[in-house]
Amino acid sequence: MSGIIDILINLLTFLWNIAKVLIPIMIVIEIFKDTKLIDKISDSFNPVSKFFTLSKTSGISLLFGMFFGLTIGAGAILQSVKDYNVDKRSIFLISMFLSPCHAIFEDT
Repeated sequence: MSGIIDILINLLTFLWNIAKVLIPIMIVIEIFKDTKLIDKISDSFNPVSKFFTLSKTSGISLLFGMFFGLTIGAGAILQSVKDYNVDKRSIFLISMFLSPCHAIFEDT
């Protein structure tokens, strides 16, 4: 019985740690969207998006995944799909790119 309790405690700790990072990042994304700063970031990242043949609005998800890791990148992808109707091809390409290349800057 104590093993199950330990697993539940570890699970809740893990979820809390993810929420502590993911919620502030989503708040920052909302602030960036309200101030139109996210559009400027997407525009500056547009050459890279074109190189990978991604839609213009999906480049920011790739940036978040590269900087903050796979979990936060997945959250950014979901938010981009919800807000910008990103096409399925771009979602697939970002997911395939982030699978081996996530958190490059975080890990180095």
